[in-house]
Formats: sequence, C-alpha cells, structure tokens
Amino acid sequence: MKNIIKVSLFLLVTLFLTGCASVKLDFSATNNINQNQLGRPSSTKIYVYQLTNNYAFQNANFSDFEMGNATLNNTIISKQIFFIIPGESKTINIQHEEGARFLGVVAGFYDLKDTVWKVTQPLSNHYYRKTYDISLSKQGIKIN
Repeated sequence: MKNIIKVSLFLLVTLFLTGCASVKLDFSATNNINQNQLGRPSSTKIYVYQLTNNYAFQNANFSDFEMGNATLNNTIISKQIFFIIPGESKTINIQHEEGARFLGVVAGFYDLKDTVWKVTQPLSNHYYRKTYDISLSKQGIKIN
C-alpha cells in the first residue's frame, strides 16, 4: 500500500513539474487571410517568439524579423516558424523558457501596411499549462 502511495505521489509531482512550463498556442485562421494582389487567400508564415522584453519587438519592422536585428536578437529566447493555410486551425505546444516574459507572434502577410501583423502578450507565470488563442483574419493577428 505504501508503494502505491509513493508511486502515485511521484507521478503527480512529475505531471505537475512537466506541465508547469508548458504553453499551448491555439491558432485559427479565417478563410480570407493574407489575400494577394488578386484577392486570393494565401498561406501565411508565422513566427512565434519568447522574449525577455517586448520593447525591441514592438519597434521592429518586418525585415528585422526576416533578416535579423542585433537589438531584437538580444531579446529573443526562442523562435518557432511554421505556415498556416486559410481556414486552418493548428495547435503548437512550446516550453515556457526560463527568462521569457513575453510571447511575440508575427504573421508574414502580403499587406503589412493595412493589417495587424505583429502582437505581443505577457507570458503567464502560472504553474499549470497556459493556453493562448491566436486568431488570424483579413484584418490581422490577435491574441485572445
């Protein structure tokens, strides 16, 4: 009986510790995202960052994300890149990296001038799995 309690306690602690640093990102794209010059929706390149602060991120232009920028690079702890297609829903799981205080998301839209193409969100320091809902539409990107 003591062994069952010890094993159960060990499993609970293990689950708690592995789940405490987990971040779930639920992406959903409308059918009309990222319209090209002909008005056709297109796949969109998504960049997900964990940042020490969001100042350089908020002041960066798109080429800083594509080509790199020393000031921005000094605040990036991790980066993931993937594509999302119109109408798609996608879940990305990331580990909350030590020192990361902000989540930054950039969408490579054709029209950067008239859309919201980058957003930041403070990362929660909860000891449980945190989920962020991220929507992409014709107007841009939004974290809920």
